[in-house]
Amino acid sequence: MQHHRLFTLLHLGEVMSQRNTDENKEANDSARVAFVLPNLNVGGAQTVACEVASRLAKQGHQVSMILLNHSLDRAVNFPDESVQMYTANAKHRAGLHLSREILLSGQYLRIKPRQFPDRGSTIDSLEPFRRLHRKFGHPLVLTAPAISTVRRLIRYLRRSIGGLRRLLSATSPSLGLAGLFHPEFRTMLRLRKTLQDLDVDAAVSFLTNTNVLAIFASRGQSWRLVISERNDPARQKVRWPTRVLRKRWYREADVVSANSNIDDGVSQTFLGVQSTTYLPNPVSLDISIAQRAEVPVISFVGRLVPQKNVDLLIRACQPLMMTGIVGRLDIVGDGSERESLIELANTLGIGSRVEFHGFHDNPWKFVSGAWCLVLPSDFEGTPNSALEALARGIPVICASGSPGPSELVRQVDARLIFTEGSRVDLTRALALVCSESFTERDISSECQAAVRLFEWESIQTIWLQALGRRGVAEQDL
Repeated sequence: MQHHRLFTLLHLGEVMSQRNTDENKEANDSARVAFVLPNLNVGGAQTVACEVASRLAKQGHQVSMILLNHSLDRAVNFPDESVQMYTANAKHRAGLHLSREILLSGQYLRIKPRQFPDRGSTIDSLEPFRRLHRKFGHPLVLTAPAISTVRRLIRYLRRSIGGLRRLLSATSPSLGLAGLFHPEFRTMLRLRKTLQDLDVDAAVSFLTNTNVLAIFASRGQSWRLVISERNDPARQKVRWPTRVLRKRWYREADVVSANSNIDDGVSQTFLGVQSTTYLPNPVSLDISIAQRAEVPVISFVGRLVPQKNVDLLIRACQPLMMTGIVGRLDIVGDGSERESLIELANTLGIGSRVEFHGFHDNPWKFVSGAWCLVLPSDFEGTPNSALEALARGIPVICASGSPGPSELVRQVDARLIFTEGSRVDLTRALALVCSESFTERDISSECQAAVRLFEWESIQTIWLQALGRRGVAEQDL
C-alpha cells in the first residue's frame, strides 16, 4: 500500500512537472506581432505604438511595424532597432522594407516600383489639354477666365468622383465590386499580403481609418486582430463614411481597445460593440523630476487645432498675468490656429508673455520649469503629455469632460479639474496651482504616484492578454 501511494505521488509529480514545462514553453514562446499605423509622424498613437513595440521586442517577441499612409512628412517617432519596418502603401509592392535612414529622410514614399504622381506634390490640372495640343498640333488658346473655369470644373469632378467612391464603399456590405472604386482598396490588399508574409500571430491597429482597413485585411485570416481607439468616440468628429464603417465593422475585431474607460452605452452606440478593453498607455518613471521656475509658468503641449481649446487657456491666463500671478504661458506645438492664437494674445495685451515655440521632437525642454501643464480640451483620451508631465512631477489641469485625464488628476488634487468650457473655472484652477498653500506640498511625489501603475512592468500583462498571450502574473501562479 505504501509503495502504491509512493508510486502515485511520483506519477502525479511527473504529470505536474510536464504540465508546468508545457505551460512555461507556451508562455515563453515568442509571439509574432505586427503594429499597423498610418505613419510615424507626431502623434500620441504613434508614440504609444513605438513604445509598446519596443518593449515587446526587448522581451524576445518578433515585432514588426507596417505603415500605410501617403504622407511625405518626416517621421518623428521610432521604435527600437530590433523592430522591422514595412510599408503596405497602395503605391508600393507589399512588404517593402523600410530602413531607418529612409524614414529619417522623409522620402520613403518616393520609392515606387512604378511611377505614380506623388499625392503631396502639385499636379498640373491642365496637363491633359497640353498633351492634346502637342499630339494634334492645333493652337490651344485659353484665357485666364477660361483656365480658371477649367480648373474649377476639374476640381468639382474630382470631388464628385471621390464622394461617389466613399458612398459606394461605405454602403457596401463588403469590399466587393463597390470597394474596388475606393482608393484605399489596394492599400488594404497590400496590408493583407504583408501580414500573410510575416505570418503574424497578432496585429495591432491604431486610429479609426487604419482600424477599418485592418479589419478588412484580416477577414478570414487566423491572426488575432486588436484595434485601438485613441479618443472619445461619442465626441470625436469622424466623417460619415468612416462613422458608418466603424459601427458596422468594429465587431469583426477580436479586441476593440481604448486608452481610457469608455462607457458600454457609448461603445454600443458609436462603435457597434458591447464593450471595449482598456489598454493603458505606458510611461517611464526613470526620468528626473522637473524643477519649477522661480516665476509661475503655465505650459501647453499639443496641436493647435479647435479641439484643444488653446484660446480658452489664453483667455484664462489673461487676468492672472495682469495681476502678476502668472509670469508666462509656453505653448509647444503647431497647427491651423497658430496665427489666430497669436493675434488673440496680442489683442488681450499679453502677447509678450505668451511664447509660441512651435513643434519640437522633445517638447519637455520647454516644459521642464512649468508649474503645471494644462489640457484645455473639451475631451481627450489619455494623452501621453499628461502621463509624461505627471511622471516628471508636474501637476496637470484638465477639463471635466475628459474621463481619462480626470482619473489621474483626481489622485493629485480634484480641484485641478475645471468645468468643461468655463474660462472662470480654469482661471480658478490656475490660481490654485500658483498659490502658496499648493506649492508648499510635495506635489512632485504625488504626481509620480498617480502614474506609477502605468509603468510597463504594471501594464504588460494587460497588453499580453489582449494579444492572446499569457501575462506575467498568470505565469507566476
